[in-house]
Amino acid sequence: MDYHRIYSEFIADRKVKPKPEGYTERHHIVPRSLGGSDDKANLIDLTAREHYFAHCCLAKMHGGKMWSALFAVAHMAKSDSSWQYFCRRRMVEASREKAAERRSEQMTQLWASGQFKRNRIYLPWSDEQRAKHSAQGMGRRPSPGAIEKAIATRNAKAKVFQFAGADGSTFVGTAGAFVRHSGLSQSLVSYLTRGRIVSAKGWMIEGTDRRAAFGRDPTVRQFANKDGDTFVGTVFELRSAYPHLDCGSISKMVNGKLGSVNGWKLKATTEPNE
Repeated sequence: MDYHRIYSEFIADRKVKPKPEGYTERHHIVPRSLGGSDDKANLIDLTAREHYFAHCCLAKMHGGKMWSALFAVAHMAKSDSSWQYFCRRRMVEASREKAAERRSEQMTQLWASGQFKRNRIYLPWSDEQRAKHSAQGMGRRPSPGAIEKAIATRNAKAKVFQFAGADGSTFVGTAGAFVRHSGLSQSLVSYLTRGRIVSAKGWMIEGTDRRAAFGRDPTVRQFANKDGDTFVGTVFELRSAYPHLDCGSISKMVNGKLGSVNGWKLKATTEPNE
């Protein structure tokens, strides 16, 4: 089959037609690997199907590196996904086999010419090379000055945080320094500084609303006891002042599901504390 004629007539036909609508691919009429240029006269816009057909003709015409080009076009990631409908299995198989043969020939020539670098990536080391490399690295450690310089550089770039403890204590420093100060794990401190958690064993980032962080209702309420006692504060503060009261029952009381809990009733609700 005269693929030179088929290819020439195909290109001539596409030149006189308007540019295809939708997705197109830029094709070199004379491939650059065969001396073609990037001049406008040597370029044409083809659909993905037409581009594949053009490279099928070129592979049949010239062989060699053109099979590699056909393989690349057949497996192009940038396409309209229609290649699966026009890339025939026979041509895909042929392009893979011919492209592999071409790469094998190229590598054989490079090895024979000495241009291919023979190093440990491609050629196993001898016992002598292994022993030499081991002796060079044995006992080598960075000097104390180098270690101090690396630590200083890292600390200079590290972000400084302000931590507040549940007992009122504070700490200002980097996350690494806080790990050493608090005894918390590095992963826990990392979660804390990145906002993944709001508290770590009583420690928080300075400025965090402690009541909101622990999910406590900040609403201030007025409670009255049947004995005449009154209490003004949040639900958490009431529970702290009267430990014998049940948390679940208090929650039901403030939500209107219970009238009283151990003689305590809800009298009024005021605005949350600032």
